[in-house]
Amino acid sequence: LAGRGDRERVTELGRMLGDKLVARCDAPGLVRLFHYRAGCESDTVEFRQECRQTLFKAFKDREGQVLVNNVGFDQRVPVREILRRMQTLLRLSPGALCHEKTWGFGVVKGVDSLYGKVVVDFTRKPAHMMAVGYAGESLELISEAHLLAQKHRNPAALALKVRHALYQPK
Repeated sequence: LAGRGDRERVTELGRMLGDKLVARCDAPGLVRLFHYRAGCESDTVEFRQECRQTLFKAFKDREGQVLVNNVGFDQRVPVREILRRMQTLLRLSPGALCHEKTWGFGVVKGVDSLYGKVVVDFTRKPAHMMAVGYAGESLELISEAHLLAQKHRNPAALALKVRHALYQPK
């Protein structure tokens, strides 16, 4: 439908699917749906309001509502960027590995919904508290395959891989 330019139908079906996702309290699914719709629709005030209000309904807990209120809906940030931040924030759980341009490698300790903060143990700054909005904007989650993750989880195994790679006959 989007490829044929039928935006009205995309919007109509997107809203129907959104209602089902709200009923299931599937906020991650709803964020993915809105991210797709953002590629098909204009970044209008109405669409931004729809995203915010629908996401707010999908969260039944205070923590999720704090995330929605702090990802940038009230700023001049493109809705696709807001939804990218939301995806990042939804994946922040204790033990998640991340990188931030100023502080480097870190391990997420938790999200404090009362104060709207994310607590991260950075290598150079343990127990650092970041505003939720800034965390969504600046944190990059890293996979277990990333070298920093390997160094954190099992430094001896990584050192062995490096030695093996350096002394491999050519």
